[in-house]
Order: sequence, then structure tokens, then C-alpha cells
Amino acid sequence: MGASAWIYFVPYQPDINKALQALREEVFRSGKYFKIQHSAWDDNNISVPLPPELIDTLREEANYYASLPEPKSPDELLHYNAAAGTHSIIDITRVSASPEFGSASPLAPQELFTIFGTEKPTRAVIDKIGENQLFTHVTELRQRWEGAYIIVYKDEQPDEILFISFSGD
Repeated sequence: MGASAWIYFVPYQPDINKALQALREEVFRSGKYFKIQHSAWDDNNISVPLPPELIDTLREEANYYASLPEPKSPDELLHYNAAAGTHSIIDITRVSASPEFGSASPLAPQELFTIFGTEKPTRAVIDKIGENQLFTHVTELRQRWEGAYIIVYKDEQPDEILFISFSGD
């Protein structure tokens, strides 16, 4: 399937992790994410010969996932989707000081200046650059499943937090 790029703006608050967790919950409640549709095993769907032990393993796994109840939280959904991810902010579970798998970290001041010409970008500056160009910059600075966040300013004061990355598989 490949990764999906995503971008979210939320109102600023000093606790970036709290903003991240609230956003993950909001996206989860909205249903705007990828969810693997698990179904029970059907021997009639096998189109190539497989060793019996592999069939048994695949059957057990398919039946296990098909038996799971609907996820009740972003973390449960992420567990159900495993390596496929959700192709959304739900794939980012925490804030970190530097890029790490499954985390959102701030862009460094020099990265902000290179992209925006300032360390305090406004929404107008971000909109002028456009999402496509912004994604190009972020993909040069982060790997898949490594989120970035940017404090967005208005009248020289923090106004929003932008979360951006690409995730899923």
C-alpha cells in the first residue's frame, strides 16, 4: 500500500504531548484513519499450494484478529493494525526531543529557518509554501513513522501546533 502523508493543525497549548494525545483521540473518534478489515479464514480462498503448517498458522492468525472486538482507543487500534499502521496521527504515540520511530519531535531552529525563512512561522507563511512543498521538506528530515511538530505563530505568540509526517505501510 505504501505510506500516507498527513498534516494536522491544533490550537496551541504548552504541553505538546497533551495536544498530541487529544488529537489522536479526536482522529480515532472521527474514524478518519485506515483500519485493517480482518475476516475469518476461508480455505476456499487459497489460490496457491501452501504447506499445511503455514496454512494452520495463517488460519490461527486470521481467526484471532477476526475475533477481536472493535478497538476502543487509538493505541488498541494501532495494535490491531500492527505494521500496516493507521496512515494518520494515531501512528505517532509520543513526543520526543529528536526524531524517533513513533514519535513527534520539533524541527530544529535551523530547519525552520531553512524551510520558512524564520524560526517563528505563521499560518500565512506555511500556507504560502503549501502542503506539497512542506511534505517534501519533512521527508528530507524525517523517516516514515517519525513525526514532526511546528509551533505556528500569530502576532509573535504561539497560536497553533502543526503535526506532519507520513506513516503506514
